[in-house]
Amino acid sequence: FEEFPAVGTAPLSPFDVGPDRERITAMTMLINTLNFAFTDFDSGERFEVDYRGARYADSEAMVASLHRALDTGVPILDGAWAANVDRSALKAIFNGSIEIPMLDEKMEVWRQVGAVLATNYSGRFHNFVRSCPPRLYDNDKGLIDRLLLGLEGGQGRQEGGSDGE
Repeated sequence: FEEFPAVGTAPLSPFDVGPDRERITAMTMLINTLNFAFTDFDSGERFEVDYRGARYADSEAMVASLHRALDTGVPILDGAWAANVDRSALKAIFNGSIEIPMLDEKMEVWRQVGAVLATNYSGRFHNFVRSCPPRLYDNDKGLIDRLLLGLEGGQGRQEGGSDGE
């Protein structure tokens, strides 16, 4: 079996955000919000970035880009900032080997999520997560249910709620 170092003694990952649960929640939710399309559909070229001396591709390149933005003080975890993000800001964040595929779609998703967070959850993902029952699926009230419903009353599914099975 694999041995793990004692907590607090392992070298930090280049993608470590520290021990703060709210920051971990925010990064996890943001990464999952934007986790689509990393290869140019026409050329087949992958999105790549250099971060802290290493080259990352595909979704890892997106994560590296987000960490690079955090390192420089860009408030990417703030809903109010996200609700108003523009294309030039995202081009700067995702500056890589190619323009990250579906940049405009990523911008629209980020704006929509940011607007909901800013309006209903004090701009924070952890407040959204705390507002959900401690289940992923719970008759349209669980975390995944609500994400599938567009966070707050989006189009929703055609059928009734899920029962957690």
